[in-house]
Amino acid sequence: MTLEEFTKEKIFADVEKLRYFFRLKEVTRYNTPREIGDESESVAEHLYGMHLLAQYFLPLEDKSGTLNRATIADLITVHDMDEIETGDYVSYIKTDAHKKEAEAALPRVLSMLPDHLKEQVTSLLTEYERQETKEAQFVKAIDKVEPLVHVLCEKGKIICHRNKCTADDSLRIKTPYIQNFPFIKTFALTLHEKLIEGGYYYEGEG
Repeated sequence: MTLEEFTKEKIFADVEKLRYFFRLKEVTRYNTPREIGDESESVAEHLYGMHLLAQYFLPLEDKSGTLNRATIADLITVHDMDEIETGDYVSYIKTDAHKKEAEAALPRVLSMLPDHLKEQVTSLLTEYERQETKEAQFVKAIDKVEPLVHVLCEKGKIICHRNKCTADDSLRIKTPYIQNFPFIKTFALTLHEKLIEGGYYYEGEG
């Protein structure tokens, strides 16, 4: 597929299909349903969405197949491990203090890994943090675009308004990471405009 063929109509049609598979985030196990109206999303559910979108975008962004698929999958799986200790912070309100907290938590997280995994996971987290490889950059872009698909529903509108997420907030934290991936960028900007038109973003004061 060319970028010219990646039209708004094509994107919206694909999003509808992707949203079907995002419903797996809401399928609970062990006969333990979530309460009606629960808008929560675990970090692990976010990772599932990222894995799905990576599969969607890889054939578009990497037609030659030069990116390492296994590394991409591994990076997605481990990149938020520090949040076991810190919890998740909304990206647009993260401060230097939050970043230092994550850095301080990482040794604890790594110490809990089985010994034979420590070196591999440490290497992956370093690669993701440095953002020097195309694989790490791709995963970062996927990390930024996944929430756009997740919130494209009534529950998502509640989430955006509750967290006072403005259109500027959303775009500001995504723009630096999607620039070098034309399909991801087009996809993100198209969904961003739809969220604006649908009143998903917060427009109040403060």
